[in-house]
Amino acid sequence: MKPLIAESVYNTLLELNHPLVPYLQENLSRALVIKDQSLDNRTISLNSIVDYVYEPGAKPVRIQIVLPEQEDLKRRRVSVLAPISRALLGYKESDVVTAKMPSGEKTFRILRVQNRTEHLKKSGSFLKMTRH
Repeated sequence: MKPLIAESVYNTLLELNHPLVPYLQENLSRALVIKDQSLDNRTISLNSIVDYVYEPGAKPVRIQIVLPEQEDLKRRRVSVLAPISRALLGYKESDVVTAKMPSGEKTFRILRVQNRTEHLKKSGSFLKMTRH
């Protein structure tokens, strides 16, 4: 299964200027780039909130995948350049992904994906943002 990346996200990520970008580009080279409107709402993308588990019986973890300058680990906002973000980017809810991590090869099960428009709609912020 190939990861899916929206065209606009792909272009944004290619424009990043950071020493870790070559690692991200390696992941992007394996992805299928599709039109933004074709991306399933349950596919992990930039700004997605993701619940995953990496060992059977382990506690689920929740992160939001963000641009490097938006990273805030206290708020679980993880840079798209981080190994976990690179591993999950482009996969869908219920997928099982095996990836090389700094601590060795790990297998992750994606439990839930919330994309930005979905969680903004739930909080009411979406309407505020679209009225401007």
